[in-house]
Amino acid sequence: VIMDNDEELVGLKVKTSPEYRDWDPVEAEADFCRRIEEYKKVYETVSEDYNYIKIINGTKHELNGIRGYLPSKIMHWVLNIKAGRYQHPVYFSRHGQSQYNLEDRIGGD
Repeated sequence: VIMDNDEELVGLKVKTSPEYRDWDPVEAEADFCRRIEEYKKVYETVSEDYNYIKIINGTKHELNGIRGYLPSKIMHWVLNIKAGRYQHPVYFSRHGQSQYNLEDRIGGD
């Protein structure tokens, strides 16, 4: 979960977003703020029942239920991301299907 409620960070997101590259800056920020208001109508706060890492304004971190080798490695990586003046996307992706997956085997290729 990534939360940005700092107006300066919201403005920076608009300025660096490829989506708003050709927009008038004032209109872009207004559109982005409208979008945030729409998200607020349907947003559900992450329940304490789930494991999560919450990043707030790129400076504060809230951790819940992080246990085990892989979650701890991910947590360590996320906590060491340097929040700078430039926003950049971070993607977590599952690997593609492998030959071993087709054979219901774990590991391998």
